[in-house]
Amino acid sequence: MKYGRRRRNPGEVSGPAWLLIVAGIAALSSAPAARAQIPSEEPTWLPPAAAYDAPFFEDATYDPAVKTPDELLGCPLGTRPASYEELQRCLSAWRDADRMTLSEYAQSHERRALYYAVITTPENHARLDRIRASILKLADPRLLTGDAEARRIIESTPAIAWMAYAIHGDELSSTDAAIALIYHLVACTDQTVIDLLSDVVVVVDPLMNPDGRERCLAQLREFGGYTPNFDADAMQHGGHWPWGRGNHYLFDLNRDWILGVHPETRGRQKAIAAWHPQLLVDSHEMGAYDTYLFNPPREPFNPQISPIVREWWQRFADDQARAFDHYGWSYYTREWLEFWYPGYSDSWAALRGAVGMLYEQAGVNGGAVRQPTGKILTYRESVHHHVVSSMANLTTLRANRQEILADFLEQSRAAIAITEPSPARVFLLRPGHNPTRDRVFLETLHNQGIEIYQAMEAFRVENATDTLRQTHEAVELPAGTSLIPVKQPAGALAAAILDFDPHMSAEALKLERESLESKRESRLYDITGWSLPMAYALDGYWSEGPVEVATEPYKSQPRPSGSVEQAGGAYAFVIDGADDASCRALALLLQSDVQVRVAEKEFHVGQREFARGSLLIRRHENDPALNDVLGRVAESARVPVFVA
Repeated sequence: MKYGRRRRNPGEVSGPAWLLIVAGIAALSSAPAARAQIPSEEPTWLPPAAAYDAPFFEDATYDPAVKTPDELLGCPLGTRPASYEELQRCLSAWRDADRMTLSEYAQSHERRALYYAVITTPENHARLDRIRASILKLADPRLLTGDAEARRIIESTPAIAWMAYAIHGDELSSTDAAIALIYHLVACTDQTVIDLLSDVVVVVDPLMNPDGRERCLAQLREFGGYTPNFDADAMQHGGHWPWGRGNHYLFDLNRDWILGVHPETRGRQKAIAAWHPQLLVDSHEMGAYDTYLFNPPREPFNPQISPIVREWWQRFADDQARAFDHYGWSYYTREWLEFWYPGYSDSWAALRGAVGMLYEQAGVNGGAVRQPTGKILTYRESVHHHVVSSMANLTTLRANRQEILADFLEQSRAAIAITEPSPARVFLLRPGHNPTRDRVFLETLHNQGIEIYQAMEAFRVENATDTLRQTHEAVELPAGTSLIPVKQPAGALAAAILDFDPHMSAEALKLERESLESKRESRLYDITGWSLPMAYALDGYWSEGPVEVATEPYKSQPRPSGSVEQAGGAYAFVIDGADDASCRALALLLQSDVQVRVAEKEFHVGQREFARGSLLIRRHENDPALNDVLGRVAESARVPVFVA
């Protein structure tokens, strides 16, 4: 007898496979029974330390007509991270409450809307335009009629708080804390909340990076399971590259505040510059084995940060510490957090006169982690920490409203009366070097509320210093030159962005050297250089003395329209490489299969000079429909196309 694998007829099913099919049909026929085998609750074997059910707000009462987060999410808030869609569901349910309005301020690269909620009493909502106009006068004292008006505004106007959460998409607890805070402020009937909202207009930005958050949540769903893993190094707590910290293009939005590269940032810059808040909270997460960090920071401080802000850090921190002491929670201050780079959320806000407060909560990525002490930190508790911090800061703002408004005004007055190092220190930008780059640079500053003026005539500046710190005996500048004075309400921010070489204090340098020598590591967190005039390679200058020239305020200009020079039988076409718009034009030309040559050095055609890097498109090397393609490219890239 021969032994071997028996051949089956086509369509014949083997015994084991047949049994599997029968079992599958049986399972489908009793789907409810099958689903019942999957537990719907948390595992009963979880240790008691993994359960955290403390209320976010003790003994609070709420309007039953306002839906709770638990109802809208389908589970208790903090059980798991809320998705962007669930956040939208909550905001939509509460936007018609008499204490709240909702505004869209930007869209992410993935076309998700970014919102801020304005929460205050109905009476304040009715006069919100007047409140904002009054705060604007404190931000720009040139609008005040005198001290009497300033006192009246300080006594009668609510302070503005901007509460910002989750600029890093994988720092999850912040957004759930924002949901808890919004609901509490909108629905709580306690007198303490009503009094708070009478004296404070609370603006909540609940999710600054929705694209990163959704990428992070997708990874957590991929690696998560029914059985929890308390190991912080487990994949279900960390995911994999590219994680969720950055936005769609993996850019760290908490480094973008002075750069304004991304739409999320540009929308926030414009919105915050219009509200002029006195408090800005920036809520984060850090390593799972840590505790909780908040301001004050440590050296080095950016030299443009006002001593007034530094004093308020300590007062806010004292109240925040007492709130944590009530629960017996651990926290610390003045450690790795420093205030050197002006492009973080809190430092950017502080340079605009607000008390910028940063929180860092030990992150558990939506689950629970066993810390080295043996404590199991749950996601709900991490959310609770942020909630308590937020309410503590809002309470401090309300309790010191008049003093904080007065100090906000004092900072503004100091900015427009600046005397050091020069009462007329001005940054000057010569036009025409690279029109697209100049326009982007000016729009970046203008969007942040920085005042810009443009010369109406040619003028001369003596002893000007260029962006490389070279001094020029005299510089002739044409009409259209942009002037950015440090003497303006946003002068501290302007100086911090534009200065070539800010200096650390002697104490900061001493501590830095000690750290380098003893630990072989720097105390600086990350970014130490950021001069935008150098980054943009601008033809710019600093004037330390008065600039005598007639000016007019800068106004945003529409991008120029493209054009194609007409000439029958032209040999070739040229796009000048001196302008950044030529890069977009090149990409569009290549997408259209146009043959393009790039100049390796400067050249001229007739009386026109063209820069190295200019694009040459020869007619005989391309399709007969070249003119149509060039027209589309010129319109899209907004470049002039010249005949050669």
